[in-house]
Amino acid sequence: MVARTFLLFLGVSGCLAACAEDGPKPGQRPTDPRQQTRIMAARQDLASAMRKADLDAIVAAEAEVRRSLGSFAGVPEDSEVLTLPGTKAPRPTATDFRKLTARMATLASGSDHAKKNRMELRQMAYLAIGLLAMSEAELPDAAEYRKQAAIELDYLISKQAAEGYFPYPADPVAPPHLQRAAAKAVQEHPDKVNGGFVYLDADGAQFDTGCASFALANGYQSLKNERFLKAARAAGDWALAFPLSANWNYNSFSVWQLAKLAKVTGERKYRDGAVRLAKLGVLPGLMDNGRWSDQHNAKAVYHWIMVRSLVALLQVLPSEDEDAKVIRSKTRLAVQARVEDVLRDGGGNSVLAYVGLAEALEFFGHEEKWERALAETGGLNPYSAGVYARRHAAAK
Repeated sequence: MVARTFLLFLGVSGCLAACAEDGPKPGQRPTDPRQQTRIMAARQDLASAMRKADLDAIVAAEAEVRRSLGSFAGVPEDSEVLTLPGTKAPRPTATDFRKLTARMATLASGSDHAKKNRMELRQMAYLAIGLLAMSEAELPDAAEYRKQAAIELDYLISKQAAEGYFPYPADPVAPPHLQRAAAKAVQEHPDKVNGGFVYLDADGAQFDTGCASFALANGYQSLKNERFLKAARAAGDWALAFPLSANWNYNSFSVWQLAKLAKVTGERKYRDGAVRLAKLGVLPGLMDNGRWSDQHNAKAVYHWIMVRSLVALLQVLPSEDEDAKVIRSKTRLAVQARVEDVLRDGGGNSVLAYVGLAEALEFFGHEEKWERALAETGGLNPYSAGVYARRHAAAK
């Protein structure tokens, strides 16, 4: 029944208003109180269906979410700062990599800099992933990058909860809404605060847990440290048992880490778990026009996070697998939609957009339009620099 419904929901039509000249623009949201009430009720029904993990109910609830949004379906809740069409995005130079090496002491987890900035664990994870990618590209300071990556991964393990998930800073340097959310969690659960982090086995934990687990599994691949794999497994087992979220991108972080664990360990439970989460918790929100319907996940950053997760899953699925065929088609649709946006409207400085599109190109192969969009996309940080270095090393 799940497989049949999975195929059926592909035919649910999506709203094309995001691209219509007379429709809502990015940053615009419904202001009619009646529509707002209907949207809230539809979202609550979707959350209920997610808790039951019933695909039929999820598809039906998601269809109502789209109807309630009307012309706002697929329109990002915030506008994005874009460069002019045709503008090339900056790429790291040899000098940039040397500067990164010189800054290792200030970037180190547990350093005064890190403590002062109350960094989210996802930042340490992304740093480790980028450093390991740089070392794989055999850059001059590869040994230093591996050493620093190990420091980051050890720090992540030191913060991992006994249940396997990873916590969130009690007082993060983050956008105001995240600071308020953290402050509320501290106020409501003071007993869950330990060492400056809030240990809540809650919905949003999929974000940092997915990043940390992927980084640790990646670290095991590169550094052969069994401690890293043990910690990644604990996080993966937590994700396998964790309830679905009504936030599509949260579920995608679990897809991402489980796909990586499947690749590293060869264990079917991780692959099957990633497929289940993608089918129930990520793809139902994707419309026929290649955009996720709700305005939060319609934002470019979350769009590419979900693309990245689906690409990671495709890498561990046999090409002849029926699920793989559907996931491949839907992922390609999602990539193409955003590529057209970049070529029409210009790129942005999103690191995750660069990574998502670069990894899609690595899996699907050369696409002229995709390459043009990639040239206009992305900012400079260790994560994107590592992906850039690995990509260009492979092309030599």
